[in-house]
Amino acid sequence: MGAPVSTASPADLEHLAELRRRRDEFFAPNPEGDERAHSRGLLTANERIELLLDPGSQWAFSYGLGPTPLQLGFGEIHGRPVLYKAHDASRGAGAYNLRSRVNMRAVGHIVDKAALPMFYLFQGAGGQIEDHVMSSGFSAVGGHNVGARSSVPRRGGVFTAILGNSFAPWAASVADFSVMTPRATATFVSPYIIEFATGKRPDLYEMGGVDVHTKMTGQICRRAEDEAEAMETLRTCFSYLPGHAFESAPRIMSGDPRDRCDEELRSLVPKYPNRPYEVRKIIERVVDRDSFFEWQPEFGMNMVTGFARLDGHTVAIMANQPKVRGGAIDMNALIKARRIVKTARTFSLPLLSFCDTPGIMTTQEEEHKGLLTETTVYISEKMASEVPTVCVTLGKGIGMGYFIMGGSDPEAITLSWPTTQIAYLGPEGGAAVVHRKKLAGIEDRDDHRLLLDELAEPFRRNMNPWRGAQMATIDNIIDPVETRPRVIQAFEALGRGGRR
Repeated sequence: MGAPVSTASPADLEHLAELRRRRDEFFAPNPEGDERAHSRGLLTANERIELLLDPGSQWAFSYGLGPTPLQLGFGEIHGRPVLYKAHDASRGAGAYNLRSRVNMRAVGHIVDKAALPMFYLFQGAGGQIEDHVMSSGFSAVGGHNVGARSSVPRRGGVFTAILGNSFAPWAASVADFSVMTPRATATFVSPYIIEFATGKRPDLYEMGGVDVHTKMTGQICRRAEDEAEAMETLRTCFSYLPGHAFESAPRIMSGDPRDRCDEELRSLVPKYPNRPYEVRKIIERVVDRDSFFEWQPEFGMNMVTGFARLDGHTVAIMANQPKVRGGAIDMNALIKARRIVKTARTFSLPLLSFCDTPGIMTTQEEEHKGLLTETTVYISEKMASEVPTVCVTLGKGIGMGYFIMGGSDPEAITLSWPTTQIAYLGPEGGAAVVHRKKLAGIEDRDDHRLLLDELAEPFRRNMNPWRGAQMATIDNIIDPVETRPRVIQAFEALGRGGRR
């Protein structure tokens, strides 16, 4: 057969030529801007998109208008469809112009209707002043991100990476997951605007660098050493989650037997309850091997949170960390716990908690931070959640801390190791309150300690898990060795789509 004969008219050919010209213009490199990015140790928008998406899956929205400071389009990650938005700092400093805002609103409607997850790659100077200073420009700013974040269940996940200096990166503050590199900053406005208003220009990295947001504010979930690691971190996180709240997360089998027992678990929690230990070692021995993906490892370090897999299924994890503040729950730990509970609720993920806490850290400093209000907000979030929940008590489960970890949740399955202590107050605290008059007359410190220890002994005897089992607040007391198969059985009993 010969070559096909074109039936296109001259007008059609002219339109196709115009299409090719505009496509070439849209994807044309910007050598000067690209070189500037590379000289600062940064990647270009196109390079970031290539690292994020599966090879050959990108489909950019050009809108027929040539290059813009904001790239929008479809792609795939692990063969699953996603939307992306990437700032191109080589054009207009990556700042939103009015056309960018209009395009974003259009994409926002697609996100809602198609139930697609959204990936934001931030590096930009916020909004272009010449566009947004006018009311017609500023009124084009939509509240799609915030509105979507507040609805549960939400249609699609939001994932962000802060990769350069970014001003007003709204999506990062409401994202389901966020990552940031050491060369990046994230602030509400630029230091120049602050200098104009106050006469002082703050250091950009001290105001909003990666240390600030991973350690102090907790707004960023993970630190990445470079942009390639940041893109891989986003891809890894997405592998644990469904594309939206109305589908199941991918099941990824590891070959780890579901009935695997681990003798090491018997020796990981110290005999004496106040001795510190590393709770991550327990998490990693219970979940599928090499499946634990930690969130916010540098923030609220007395609480460990993240995702893992059990028999291939994604579960959300929260655990007290006895190595830090004895596992007591302070303001930051509570914020961190609330975030993972919110994420589990949003995506209908089962929640697995490991409890070993002496309770709430009720110091003056924590009270001044608003601990009471945050505790109330957490309780509201936890009570609204209907995901299958399993709580494994490893050591102490004291007071409100036990409730926060799900130990007294009547709709959860509660498992306990045989050496746990569960009570409203710890033994010494309970004895100190009940016998405060008797103790008040003892001036010698050693004598005071010995008497307190003696008075606390009856409390210790009544704090064992058998009393909890008799009162039906503990569903099963298990050998630590069999924790993994028992947890898997518990989630199967609850069902993965709702609580019992």
